Amino acid sequence: MTSYQSLFVSVTVLIASLVACDSQRPLSVRDPDVASPGSLTGVSGLQAYRAGAEGDFAIAYVGGGDQSNGGHEGVANFGALFTDEMVDDETFPTRIVMNQRNAQPPNVSLEGVFQDVGQAHNDNLRGIGQYLQFSPSSPGLAELYALDGYLYLFIAEEWCSGEPFSGINVETGQVVNSPFLTTAQMLDTAIARFQAAEQAAAHSDTAAAATPYAELAIVGTARAQLDLGDVATAAATAATLTDATFNYQILESVNSPRQNSGIWYYNVNFPSFSEADQKNVTGLPFASSGDPRTAATLGAAADQAPGAFYFSNYYLANGPASSTTLASYTEAQMIVAEGALFAGNYPAALAIMNSLRASSGLSWTGASESTLANLGGSSAKAQMQQVLTERAYWLWVTAHRLGDWRRVLRTPYNGTPFNFVMSDVYPTGPGLFDILEFPTPLATNANPNFKACDPSVP
Repeated sequence: MTSYQSLFVSVTVLIASLVACDSQRPLSVRDPDVASPGSLTGVSGLQAYRAGAEGDFAIAYVGGGDQSNGGHEGVANFGALFTDEMVDDETFPTRIVMNQRNAQPPNVSLEGVFQDVGQAHNDNLRGIGQYLQFSPSSPGLAELYALDGYLYLFIAEEWCSGEPFSGINVETGQVVNSPFLTTAQMLDTAIARFQAAEQAAAHSDTAAAATPYAELAIVGTARAQLDLGDVATAAATAATLTDATFNYQILESVNSPRQNSGIWYYNVNFPSFSEADQKNVTGLPFASSGDPRTAATLGAAADQAPGAFYFSNYYLANGPASSTTLASYTEAQMIVAEGALFAGNYPAALAIMNSLRASSGLSWTGASESTLANLGGSSAKAQMQQVLTERAYWLWVTAHRLGDWRRVLRTPYNGTPFNFVMSDVYPTGPGLFDILEFPTPLATNANPNFKACDPSVP
């Protein structure tokens, strides 16, 4: 499978040192190797802006290993803790409550991840402005538009409705407060960013280099449309991706802790987040199912809370430079399959899912069969649960699971013929709270547009 990768380069540019959404904190540079202002002027500075944006996107999405600079758990890790993908097996209080689905606005770890997303967003804004001014036909413009669209998706899927996307006035260094966007507004904005990415790719002077970013935007658009409940349109959009080799990955590096994979760091290097296995009884058996997509090794996490700890075989094998997929042909096809099921064509959905398994090159043995059970005689809800389960295994710890849970509690999934309710998707059991998403951090209170959101509304 061909991989199109966003390389996490150790370049800190002026925009990469900007604070994130609505923070009133002073500017702090996380890397001593700062590019000089002269190197950030004109065409010669574009690669520095792009590298800085890519690097901070990796931190926001996957996290990193430099705990001295704030932990950097990343959206993917915290989404996994909040759902049934991972279990917190340590004593760090702000992460324990994420595992319990009891995230509160004062949570400083969650605030740090929110700030990382905001910093990446500001990097993209600055980089986009530079590309539009000095090289609008460069493939880099398409990539930055697409990456910014994914940042809107992350906030829309993980955080509650009503979040800011403030900017920085580069001349003054002051925060420019934004309105608080609803979930629907964030998704609409993401789609607009993806459309801009496709347009930039279409007008690129290097079509081959720009193609992966157009494909990245196609998957992002379909994902946002799915979140909006426009399932048929999402499936039609996803079907336009015909490159079966497409797999856009975030590359990590062994060069520095900040460049290490945050998922590897918290699961393997500093064992804190165990791969989950029927979390709170009703979660999926990711670790013990025998499914090659989430194969795990049972071990002991030294100096952590007692109990079984599952290390992901993928992250054990690939170490700190483990890559993480952001979007792929597989995801696009799963959206097409969901559209077929939604249209009443379960056989077509099943055929797509089995085709993905057959063409994966993975070894399916024992309890993990190469073909799925045919649920043709089952309820529409059971069939949709099968689709959601397949998505869970294909997209494990890639910041999809919480968004999937939330969207099926909204229209049209909460009506006939699916009739999803919270107990259908959220693991239940002792110690879990009924909070459906991440809250707005206290750091945004200085924004005059601030209004606390309701975390009980999906």
